[in-house]
Amino acid sequence: EKARNAFPALIAKEPTNGDNFFYFGDLMLKMENPDSARILFQKGVDINQTNPLTHIGMGRYFLATGDNVKGNQEITYAKSLLATQAGKKGMNMEAPRQAVMYIEISEDYLVASSPNFDAAIEMANTAIKLDPKNPEGFLILGDASYGKDPVNGTPAINAYLAAAKLDPKSCKANVRIGRLYINGKNPAVAINYFNLALKTDSTFDPAWREKGEAQYQLQKFDSAQKCMAKYLTLNDGPLARYRYCLFLYKSGNYDEAIKQGQISLAKDPSTIVI
Repeated sequence: EKARNAFPALIAKEPTNGDNFFYFGDLMLKMENPDSARILFQKGVDINQTNPLTHIGMGRYFLATGDNVKGNQEITYAKSLLATQAGKKGMNMEAPRQAVMYIEISEDYLVASSPNFDAAIEMANTAIKLDPKNPEGFLILGDASYGKDPVNGTPAINAYLAAAKLDPKSCKANVRIGRLYINGKNPAVAINYFNLALKTDSTFDPAWREKGEAQYQLQKFDSAQKCMAKYLTLNDGPLARYRYCLFLYKSGNYDEAIKQGQISLAKDPSTIVI
């Protein structure tokens, strides 16, 4: 929600930068607004036709909405632009930027309605070869590896640990490892990794949210409530506040649960209440 509010000013400042439209469109997909995502991706293509990232965005939209033919066509075209521009003077397509492109192509395959984990892994490894110092390559490799084999989490954990080694100040790797243990029904171990993330950055709000969910699974409702309350001081969205209501209810704080539920509904009447 904070990013959504920041993008219009960024686009107003740099109206011909296709990257801005790609990242804004990606945000809209993450916020489950594919129609707005398509408009933004298309604007990026119209404004910055030779920027591979704009076509990677269109590919993401098509794959995410089930049109694999058009999605793969856009990705193929983006790869052709990458091959043409790679290393050429004045094209702003040195190895680190190429790596970013392949990381985003990898994510295209992951967010597809029918994910292609092998293709995602291939693109992640290509990115790592181009820029082995970019932790994002290892993060996406971990995501793809876990998607391919959720039973054996070792390859994913190894990739996440490699990302953490490259960027010790980043919380994302530890949060991902924690989520992996959550999915493996081991919330107690997951909490250790969320705590590692928070030790690095106590304001990294996803770690508070995930820790709260882990505490909830352990039926430690008071602790879950406190974690979610902290999360809300950092990121006060209607769905997050609704989850907070559930934690309050489970901990027996019914009056506050009702109060927070009313706030959540006032923020967004479409918030699902079961």
